[in-house]
Amino acid sequence: MKKYLILAGLLLLIPFFVYGDFPCPPWYPDSVTITGGSISGTTIDNSVIGGTTPAAGSFTTLEAGRTILSDTTLSFTTDGNFTDPLASSVYLLDGDDDGENDTISLKDGETAGQVLYLIAAVDIDANDTCTIGMTLTTCTNCPAIVFNKIGENAHLIWTGSTWVVISLQDAL
Repeated sequence: MKKYLILAGLLLLIPFFVYGDFPCPPWYPDSVTITGGSISGTTIDNSVIGGTTPAAGSFTTLEAGRTILSDTTLSFTTDGNFTDPLASSVYLLDGDDDGENDTISLKDGETAGQVLYLIAAVDIDANDTCTIGMTLTTCTNCPAIVFNKIGENAHLIWTGSTWVVISLQDAL
């Protein structure tokens, strides 16, 4: 959307482009930053990427090797382990409603900055808790992660050598 700015009553019209509620002057370019990996044979804003001539068409989707924030349901009937490597950034924990307290052991992350969300989703209650065990990995200054209600959750980040708990909601 293009709007015009009138300064101090002057009839000077300067076009500004508005993205949401944030005005951007026309000389402020849209930008795309790509780090690690490559894109070859196409263009962004008429700039050739990885070749000498622009490719026909345009970007519609950029994909990476890991799907960001896809969910995986982890069903368990007794103690167990998360997969190695982790299959997802979001795990929906599905207990077994057998009246026993279960422990699932977390493994190391793959790359620094990896995000992990753990969410008590099904059949987890005060008589059938789910403890996230840290015996197969490191978790610096981590509180005990024990879910006993649906909706309780934890947000962790792998630093490259240890998990760090960013948030823990275990008292709903």
